[in-house]
Amino acid sequence: MRKKTSFVRILSKSAMWQALVLFVLFFAYMLITYRATKEDILISSENYVASLGGQMDRRIDGMQKMLERFLYDNTDLRLLQMSDTTKRTYAAIRLKQTMNSIMNLDDNAEYLIVAVPKYEVCLDATNISSVLEERNSLESYLKELANDDHNYVSEWNVRQIGSQKYMQKVSVQKGCSVGVFLRVSSLTASLEEDNGRSHFIFTDAEGMILDEKGAAGEYNKYEELGRFSRFSLENSCSIQDGQFYLYLYHPVTVILEQIRYGAVLFGLTLLLLAVFTVFLKKMIQRELTDPMQKLVKDMEKIQQGDYDLRIHTQSKASEFYVLTATFNQLMDRIINLKVRFYEKKLELQEADQKYIRLQLRPHFFLNAMTTVSSLSMQGKNSEIEKYIQTLSKNIRYMFSSGIHTVAVKDEIRHVQNYLEMQEIKYPGCIFSYIQLPEELEDWPVPQMLIHTLVENEYRYVVSPDSTRMLLIRVSDELWDGERMLKIEVEDDGDGYPGEVLEYMNGEGANHSSDGSRVGLWSLRRLLELMYERKGLMKLSNGSPHGALCRIYIPKTVVHEVGKEKGSESILAGEGKV
Repeated sequence: MRKKTSFVRILSKSAMWQALVLFVLFFAYMLITYRATKEDILISSENYVASLGGQMDRRIDGMQKMLERFLYDNTDLRLLQMSDTTKRTYAAIRLKQTMNSIMNLDDNAEYLIVAVPKYEVCLDATNISSVLEERNSLESYLKELANDDHNYVSEWNVRQIGSQKYMQKVSVQKGCSVGVFLRVSSLTASLEEDNGRSHFIFTDAEGMILDEKGAAGEYNKYEELGRFSRFSLENSCSIQDGQFYLYLYHPVTVILEQIRYGAVLFGLTLLLLAVFTVFLKKMIQRELTDPMQKLVKDMEKIQQGDYDLRIHTQSKASEFYVLTATFNQLMDRIINLKVRFYEKKLELQEADQKYIRLQLRPHFFLNAMTTVSSLSMQGKNSEIEKYIQTLSKNIRYMFSSGIHTVAVKDEIRHVQNYLEMQEIKYPGCIFSYIQLPEELEDWPVPQMLIHTLVENEYRYVVSPDSTRMLLIRVSDELWDGERMLKIEVEDDGDGYPGEVLEYMNGEGANHSSDGSRVGLWSLRRLLELMYERKGLMKLSNGSPHGALCRIYIPKTVVHEVGKEKGSESILAGEGKV
């Protein structure tokens, strides 16, 4: 039998599983919230970085247009390179005015500078308060470029000139250089720190860091910030078609700060649920498990034989009140049923005695003695010897009979002995055929069951002046939803009288009034007592003549008496009364 687990242990395991589920729920909630917050931060940061990058891109584009506007068809720049001093002077005055006008109208660039080192000419315009040292550094830088013999326009780039980094673009034309400059610090001035948590990085296409906001320490290359990418969130956008990049890093603490309130609230909810679980466990222990344990102990005492004990409970639950009241009522009914069972046991014993008396009828022995005497007068000593041997076997089997079961093969063997004995008395009057499959030989059947049917044949069917056919078939069949042994005893006589069929196949309680067919009625009653089922025996007549008795035998008997293990069989059937 499978080992049972106590309800208390099941409840404890359930509480452990509940705690595990709560922990998993908390972990899942934190993970989902973390991912959702991270995605929100990334989306908002992406828009923010795109907006700042757009502002920087528009400012560089404005500087580009300023330079192009200044260089486009500017004759004064050519005059500035002529050897005529007067022309250079007037050209320089007009260029200065133009440069100041452009700078006043457009504040994208901070410096617009023209340098012709050959004639020591250097013009500049600015819209910021600058220091002389800064202006001298820019002019020296342009003079160096003007000495180049090639004509070119540089790409936008960042250069360290003096003590400042500048976003700059320069046009060099045969000894004259023109450049626009913007301090990187001014370009990235709109990049504000987010309470020291966010970190902006402005790099060129090669990954060189041009400016950083909020960085802890100095970095020369963007790749050196790999440690940030492993622990932080990153957004980026390109400026000037990928010549420059703006990066924004958010440390993980930004996410944790945003979800901490939800995590605290959820954690408090779980804590309250845990407290409630402890309270619920104590209440269940007081109202359910403790009363149940007491109930089980009382039931064990009753199981051990204390049938006078009745259970009581201290639980306030109405279900326990109904359970204990119902159990006590069932115990009272069981005691009454036990009394009824012993009454039925006495009835079975009484039926057993009647059954044995029916089998040991005096006329059976008188007929046997008459047969022996007749054979003796005829001088048939060998038949007498055979008859007596067969008779002794039958008597021995009949004296061991009772309301119990034997293997069907033993019952058939006894029937064969009985047929041999009757063949000596009625030679050639009956032709018998017995069919018993080998796999059904050990099926238990009531003792003397088939014998009584065969004896009934000799009493009502066999006569000295005729030959009758007797067929005994044993098979198994699924009947009434259960596999049963089917025993059929069939003859070709005149059939059963109508009244016999009526009371044997109906629900009547009285057999024939003249005392005939008492053996059949006894068999019907025997089957009802032993198997506590009705309808196991059916009688019918064949066409045009003949009689058939069909009996269904279940595999398990409910009551047995008169067997070595009969007491155990009775106890086994006690619970089924």
